[in-house]
Amino acid sequence: MMDSIVYHEFRDHDREVLTHNEATLMDALEAFAEIEDADPRLLIILAAARIETAIEQAIDVYAPKGRRMPHKFHSRVNYARQMWIVADDFVPYVRAIRKLRNIVAHRPTRRASVVDPECQSLIEQAFRYAEPVPIWPQPVPPSDDLRRCIFATCLAGVIAAEMDFFDPLGNLIPKGFETVCEWAGESPPSG
Repeated sequence: MMDSIVYHEFRDHDREVLTHNEATLMDALEAFAEIEDADPRLLIILAAARIETAIEQAIDVYAPKGRRMPHKFHSRVNYARQMWIVADDFVPYVRAIRKLRNIVAHRPTRRASVVDPECQSLIEQAFRYAEPVPIWPQPVPPSDDLRRCIFATCLAGVIAAEMDFFDPLGNLIPKGFETVCEWAGESPPSG
């Protein structure tokens, strides 16, 4: 069982001998650590971009060949869900992060603040989905520390989108928080 993902020890490994998922985790941790103390809106934009890229790459690799990639993000997410690339319960999180990203990237600064009521609502919604993933030793709700909450919520989504897990027959297990929780040794929430 992993106490927390941000304190995961990589010292015993060289980068060349890390598994794909360990390298993916290390890359995500390093990318988020570089901007952890910056404006939290950058964390949201980085997370949305990496999640979108991960879903596009997964569709390219795991979806049946011969069908064109949907052009709109919403359509790509739906297609990935239909092809069992992303889990049903991951889709609302992805949509919340994408909507949050659009707000912080395109609205005037005052209305794009993470303390704006609409942003707060989306952060809390995304947090509820990502909360079971053990980023910190204990979950950090938005009311306790907004910056750490955004960091953990965004990092959890990136990890869920970028890591690949397979069943014993070699089939991709749909990407989502439940899969990451199982990998980390946590019990995913029921329901």
